[in-house]
Amino acid sequence: MARHVKPMLVKNPLEHARGPDRTLWSRWEIQLFLEQYLIHPKDFVRIATHFPHKTYSQLIQFYFDFKWVFELKKYDRTQKADE
Repeated sequence: MARHVKPMLVKNPLEHARGPDRTLWSRWEIQLFLEQYLIHPKDFVRIATHFPHKTYSQLIQFYFDFKWVFELKKYDRTQKADE
């Protein structure tokens, strides 16, 4: 059964940086994920090379849990428009 996280506005996303699978993400890991996502939108294989201590599933889960909090969807559209 898939879990759906309702979009919400939070003042400090780091307070909510624990996904439903209970994986804790440090401030450094979040920053690194966001930096790599901007370089390689939705290319989780490339992003995963920077996270030897996280599973591929954890990276994808983080994306789906926090794509609205960090407004990642708008970068997907920007990338497509630039191509």
